Amino acid sequence: MGRINDDKPSFSDNAVNQEQELMAQLIAEFLRFKDVAVGIDGCKAGWLAVINNKGHLHYFVTATLDDLVRRIPAKAAIFIDMPVGLVLPDEQYRACDRQARQALSPARSGSIFPVPCRQAVYAKDYLSACDINQAATGKRLSKQTWYICHKIAELDRLLQGHPQLIPQVRESHPELCFAGLSQGQALSHNKKSALGLAQRNKLLRPFDSRALMANILANTKRKDVLKDDIVDAFVLMLSASLPAYWSTFPSSKAAKDNEPQAYPLRDDKGLARQIYFIAMERQSPPHPL
Repeated sequence: MGRINDDKPSFSDNAVNQEQELMAQLIAEFLRFKDVAVGIDGCKAGWLAVINNKGHLHYFVTATLDDLVRRIPAKAAIFIDMPVGLVLPDEQYRACDRQARQALSPARSGSIFPVPCRQAVYAKDYLSACDINQAATGKRLSKQTWYICHKIAELDRLLQGHPQLIPQVRESHPELCFAGLSQGQALSHNKKSALGLAQRNKLLRPFDSRALMANILANTKRKDVLKDDIVDAFVLMLSASLPAYWSTFPSSKAAKDNEPQAYPLRDDKGLARQIYFIAMERQSPPHPL
């Protein structure tokens, strides 16, 4: 038998090297960022915002979105983990939710909640919301969706009352962003588990996450801000800081081609129905909405 050439790189070695190179590019781009990017996640106290202001990382916790956006510099790129454009009549799911669920299947597909219609969001109670949503879309609401309806309504009121914010505020999802940092693979462990938090912190550590996360943990109470709220807000800020790597569901091509039948990109109030996240390769910037 001939001698195996141990010096020849294997396929797995090449894959690891490529992954390391891509991650190094992301880190370098993040460190070069000279604008303002914000990641916003809902928390028990209200809202947590992690902010990258020209390389300076800090955070706010506020009871309301209105108070939060007053603290954010104008023209910041904002990624928020909350539906923006809502479900249209006679439509059970938004195209972006279907595609996001497929991308995260099977491990994290359950993190994509069905989005309600606007009338259901403003219903006075859960049963009324279910009846309204079923009449409009043919589908009742889950309890999980109902529990965030007041936050969906708060964001909806903010954007309708301050239309200048619409180009800045982009819907995103932390699990899609983490998958982007993990070669497109959904993370295997739930974010609320010790293993899940460890997975996410390992991915964020190269982006100077430790000091800020320790600061948030030390200066907030867990009844107000959970550990997974912090990692979610951080990855949203990180993703907003990397516009060259932005991708969307529906895809940028669908947005550019404006395929209204397959991908209605706005709801009945003109709010965007796309989910932003990052991919590990440089993208053509998503078509402006």
